[in-house]
Amino acid sequence: MKLKTMCTGKNFQTAQEKSKLFCWYEREIHLSYTIGPIKAEWLSLHPKPEVVQFYDIITDRVMDSLRYFAYDNATRDGIIEENDPVVSPLERQIIFAFPDPETNKESMYVSQLTERITGLKLVNKTGGVPLRLTGYGPGGHRGKHLDAPSGTFMIYINDVKKGGETTFLTAGVSALPIKGSAVFWYNVFTDGTADKSVDHGGCPIVFGEKWVAVRWILNDWRDHLKCDLMPQTPYEILVNGKSKYK
Repeated sequence: MKLKTMCTGKNFQTAQEKSKLFCWYEREIHLSYTIGPIKAEWLSLHPKPEVVQFYDIITDRVMDSLRYFAYDNATRDGIIEENDPVVSPLERQIIFAFPDPETNKESMYVSQLTERITGLKLVNKTGGVPLRLTGYGPGGHRGKHLDAPSGTFMIYINDVKKGGETTFLTAGVSALPIKGSAVFWYNVFTDGTADKSVDHGGCPIVFGEKWVAVRWILNDWRDHLKCDLMPQTPYEILVNGKSKYK
């Protein structure tokens, strides 16, 4: 019920929670952003789950190439089965495609981009799905769920005419599907246990279609991150290399 209400535009954040949110230009996460910083905005902050949206991070050429690949290599199943037929996005509400970074340079670029922006090490890592492209037709949506990997980096690669917001139910806020932007959040605590407060879903597409490129950060790739001594301590996403809470 809460997801359906949020999909009508309802925001459940308190005035105090909203007052702590802010935007900034990220310059420190990677040398390439020292001259050309990226725009970032907090959608949710501690004690609710941290959710950040980055803007204008990827070119139209790369986004178009990813969508064309998805159109040509679509499957309705979340995992590709051998001999799956190619389907048209207009024939299904939700479809998937999985470009291989070894043969698809745009897929490798998304991995490199995710690594630059998050600071996490994932290029050339093995195991898991390198990149998942997901297309939603009219009415297509995702119910409330939790992601299993440690972190999720999701890029919106087209403009949605209406609908398609990503709702974070415990946080009480929705991310707008703005083309060229990406939403990033952690799904686990530093001790590896699931953070159930990052439950989220995808609102139905009212008009048009929605395409996202999802790059997951797997649990086995967290070996370079610090583990807090206190159990169920959330990871913190830094602002220009500094903590927001000190």
